[in-house]
Amino acid sequence: MSEVSMCLRALKGVIGGGLIGCLLASSVVAAPLTAQDAQNNCVLFYSLQKGSSFKVVKVDVLDAENGVVSVRILGLPNKVSVTLNGMDVGRQKVDSQQIKCGREVVGEISSYDLRSLNIDAGYFQVYAGGFTVGKSVSLR
Repeated sequence: MSEVSMCLRALKGVIGGGLIGCLLASSVVAAPLTAQDAQNNCVLFYSLQKGSSFKVVKVDVLDAENGVVSVRILGLPNKVSVTLNGMDVGRQKVDSQQIKCGREVVGEISSYDLRSLNIDAGYFQVYAGGFTVGKSVSLR
C-alpha cells in the first residue's frame, strides 16, 4: 500500500499512538496509523520474533514518492545506516515514529527527504541489526 493511500485511510479514522510519515502536496506531514496498519506491524513483528528479544526481525523500504523514502524497521537496532548510491543520507531523516504494540515499542517507521540531493534516481539501502535491504528509487 502506498504512503499516500495510508494517509487517506488514516484520515477516515484515528487509532493508537503510532504515526507514519506521509507525503501530501510535496510536503511531509504526519498522519496516524490506522488500526489495520498497527495490527499488521504487530502481528508481523511477533510472528518473526525469536524468544523475548527485541532484535531486528525485518527491514523494509516501504515507498518512495516525490523524493521522500519511507523505511520500516521491526525490532530495536543499535545502529541504522542509510545510503543512496553509497552516500550516507542519514541526516536527511525528517520523521521517525515508533511502532507500538500495546505498551511495547517494537520498531519505527522513518522518512528520508532526499529532494535536496538533486538526484533523479538511485539505489537506496538500509543497514540495521544485521539486515541489509535496498531498493531502486525514483526521486523526481
